[in-house]
Amino acid sequence: MLALLAQTEFFGKIEAPKALAVYGTSGGLVTFISNMIQLAVIVGGLIALFNVVMAGYTYLTSGGDAKAHEKVMGKLTSSLWGIVLMILAPAIMAIVGFLLFKDSTYFLTPKITGPSTTQPGGGGGGGGGGQKVM
Repeated sequence: MLALLAQTEFFGKIEAPKALAVYGTSGGLVTFISNMIQLAVIVGGLIALFNVVMAGYTYLTSGGDAKAHEKVMGKLTSSLWGIVLMILAPAIMAIVGFLLFKDSTYFLTPKITGPSTTQPGGGGGGGGGGQKVM
């Protein structure tokens, strides 16, 4: 029974959706992580923009209140620090990658190797040197 199931295609032929054809067949995990990082930067930028707009609205409607002014300055400072960190993080990663590995894209475009790639080195474990076991 198991041999019969192993020989047939139980689910049929599964193909990737046509919308994903632009990504090709390689780089699945790396592409996914890269897309998630881009999404996080876009969302972070939108949140920073929203905070700046809301801080401006709060400042305009505060009527000269000192506490509101402090709140506005705190929001603006946090938003600007967030934008600076989003811009500097890839630059810092590129500098560290260049200093440590002589490749500025080492962290920005990682290469994941799996068991199907050949690694240099010796042949693995195994064998007992030709001794017969009785």
